[in-house]
Amino acid sequence: AAVALADVTGDFDLTVTGDTGAGGSAITLDGADVNGLSLAGGVLTLNGDVESDGALDFTSVDAITLGGNVVITGDDGGTKKDITFDAANIITGANTLSLAGDTVTLYQVGDGTTDPTQLTVTAATGLSLYNNLTIDGAVALDTNVAAITLAANSTINATGGSDAAVALADVTGDFDLTVT
Repeated sequence: AAVALADVTGDFDLTVTGDTGAGGSAITLDGADVNGLSLAGGVLTLNGDVESDGALDFTSVDAITLGGNVVITGDDGGTKKDITFDAANIITGANTLSLAGDTVTLYQVGDGTTDPTQLTVTAATGLSLYNNLTIDGAVALDTNVAAITLAANSTINATGGSDAAVALADVTGDFDLTVT
């Protein structure tokens, strides 16, 4: 069954568990500002900002849809926390996405059809990039990003909407990076 939550705030941990796997429970979260967040289920729709005092791990959900402009922050009183996505977390939706954490592990953003309109990442320790980024607007992976490590061949494509700027921190890794 689907799970839908309005904006959730409080000094507590929030765990949302639905059915996983093919056809798993859809989860809709209008926003959250909690100590810890744990999500498990099918497609995740984010309609607002998500902030946690602990690390944010999205690897137990499937694809992620941006239903509104979204800022995802892992921060406990100024100490940045990790934000982790995996290959199942293809992030789509014609809205902006900002990620602010310590180590950010990012896979595919955009699918060439319903691409985010902007991507900004702040990663105190670094950004690990495992797949392609297709953004219909600006891509800012430079300000407050210690370094970008390519963990796979990747393409950053910002030509879909406006041929917007792509800004990158130092990039390392034994893989190919294509920027268009």
